[in-house]
Amino acid sequence: MRPELYYHILRIGIVYEKGRKDGDRWKWKEQKLLSDECILWRNLIKYADLEYKGTDCSEKALEDLKHICGMYRLPNYERIISIWPDVAACSNVYELEPIKRDEIVNIMSGLLNDFEKCLSDKNGKNEAYGILIKLHNIPRELYGADVLEK
Repeated sequence: MRPELYYHILRIGIVYEKGRKDGDRWKWKEQKLLSDECILWRNLIKYADLEYKGTDCSEKALEDLKHICGMYRLPNYERIISIWPDVAACSNVYELEPIKRDEIVNIMSGLLNDFEKCLSDKNGKNEAYGILIKLHNIPRELYGADVLEK
């Protein structure tokens, strides 16, 4: 699968979650979901890197998406799973210079670190969602138009 598609899936997840904030206090289930989803997001970044190095991770990514959808109802990922053959076969993306890609991935990883810290902070909900707002368009720099835009 094209590495850029992992970043697109990452962006879809972040955009979906940033719009789901409800209230100013954490609910336990909300923290647990976001913590599990942050693990998925980190895995997607790792899978993209492995794909650039020549290792196919599409089956593992599909397993991860099915796993999180089995634990939580997440229609954004369920839609991706339903069109997975089209996603895996997509080739309408563009290439970035490795240097720019590495810089962008470092920025995303730093923001995800900050996000995880906010998840463990009792009063960190507003800051966590603020990070999602900052983070939501960054993955877009790593992919072009593709099958997920349907």
